[in-house]
Amino acid sequence: MKKIVSILVVVMIIASLAGCSQKAADPIVLPDENSIQSVDITVDDELVNFTDIEWIKQCMSNIANAQATAKESVNDMPQVDDYIKIDINTNNAVSTLFVYEKNDKYYIEQAYQGIYETDSSFYEMLKELK
Repeated sequence: MKKIVSILVVVMIIASLAGCSQKAADPIVLPDENSIQSVDITVDDELVNFTDIEWIKQCMSNIANAQATAKESVNDMPQVDDYIKIDINTNNAVSTLFVYEKNDKYYIEQAYQGIYETDSSFYEMLKELK
């Protein structure tokens, strides 16, 4: 009887640990930096277009450095009231990302791909563009 109880306890512990693990978001999908023609930033319904290569490289670096979270992106747009929209324009496609603050943390969301944590300086840089 002790052996059965011990086995059940071990199985319950393993099941608990397996249920607690959360998968991080898939890596953020960005176009090849050399194919980017421009980046549009929309803050409070005001659009600013950037074509400067150095600015684009810095922006892409900030996005690429964001850390994947276990939060899922299940909508076309984030479920917050205030967000910044980033459209990365290439020859044949537009990649859209959203940057926002929620509960004193800063996130980049790519629809149906994942939610990534970024730092406040990137958010503030974008916010000041308006």
